[in-house]
Amino acid sequence: MTFRSFLQIFYTNMKNSVLLKFLVGIMFAIVLVLANGYSAASKKDEKYQFIRWKPVPGVRFYRIEIADETGKIWRKKNIAATQYASKTLPQGKYRCRVAPLDVFRKPMVWSKWQKLEVRVAKRPRIRKSKPIAIRKKKSFQLVTIRGNNFSKNTRVRIVAGRKKIPIRKTKVLTSKKLRITLDLRKVEPGNYDLVLQNPLKKKVRRKRFIRILDKTDSGKNTQNRLANRNQQETASRKNGASQREKAIASGKGSKNQSNANKQKQQNASANKNTKKESTNRTADGNELQKAAQYTDMNLASYLKYVKSLDKNCSISNLPDKLIRRCSQNHILLQQGDKAQQDLYNFLRIRGKNYFSRIAGYKYFYRNCKPVMYAAREYLQKKLRQRKSQLDGTEKAYIQRTLYKFRKCH
Repeated sequence: MTFRSFLQIFYTNMKNSVLLKFLVGIMFAIVLVLANGYSAASKKDEKYQFIRWKPVPGVRFYRIEIADETGKIWRKKNIAATQYASKTLPQGKYRCRVAPLDVFRKPMVWSKWQKLEVRVAKRPRIRKSKPIAIRKKKSFQLVTIRGNNFSKNTRVRIVAGRKKIPIRKTKVLTSKKLRITLDLRKVEPGNYDLVLQNPLKKKVRRKRFIRILDKTDSGKNTQNRLANRNQQETASRKNGASQREKAIASGKGSKNQSNANKQKQQNASANKNTKKESTNRTADGNELQKAAQYTDMNLASYLKYVKSLDKNCSISNLPDKLIRRCSQNHILLQQGDKAQQDLYNFLRIRGKNYFSRIAGYKYFYRNCKPVMYAAREYLQKKLRQRKSQLDGTEKAYIQRTLYKFRKCH
């Protein structure tokens, strides 16, 4: 018996072996990865695909066949690897199968036909729109994102520095719309970037596109709230003026006299509060009489001064020094000089509202002269103690403000 005859008999026995068929059938689940798209390093439309499968022990060569839906064979090739790549396969739907080859380079057993589809991976796009504001009322929140070039392979991430929002589920509705389910149970309020990525690292990033708000935060900044309140105040004044005119026209002058008396009483009470406040300042060592004095105060002294201020407005925690008028549903702020502005923004950077703190950092960055040492000391202390709790945006604002403090003298 020659050696070639021995190999033919050995191959026939092994081909009919149940063990070999089982091994090939189980370990030969072929198509694991299929990706295609344009090369990021070139402007040309360079399409490429690659198919991988698990290796069969003792096999060195494989044969791969790729056919379209009509049965036409597009690829038939023997390779000495467990993957196959093609740069010329047109876009469309195909079937592929793989077989291990014996020592005579003949197929031992074919795998089942596996469906595959060749697509072009394009960069996803996000429709231009306003940032999405989400209030933390529920543990899980559905968010719909509109754009273009979405697919089942599109990955979604929502990040802010090292922080990220867990995404429980991603569902692609169409190529122009996808829906994600956010897990907000341990997410801190703030602005987050939206990152979409298709295969071959085709990605797009929209900064500050997702805004997480507290349950009690309306999502508007303080300036917008004050503008709305000022509009309400102006409207109430106009209504009061029209009512007085009607009263005069109807001969009801006594009502105007009572309104005038009430106004005098309010002015008198305001004068009393002013005198009381000046008395408190004198008792506290004549602090904050001049801008040069209060800016030189350290953090402990300034906090002691802030604690000594009167607070008589029931709907606000602000001191009376910063309130011009306190009504039942709104207040009118008073910020006539820099001392009042510094006090108000010092309270903002110490508050719980994320957006108010950011606005306070911006104020001290723009108005650093003369340097308010109490604010600088507080920001330094906050940066040291809460460095792990601050997000990237707030940390950057604090560092920028401290840098401006060092340059302003």
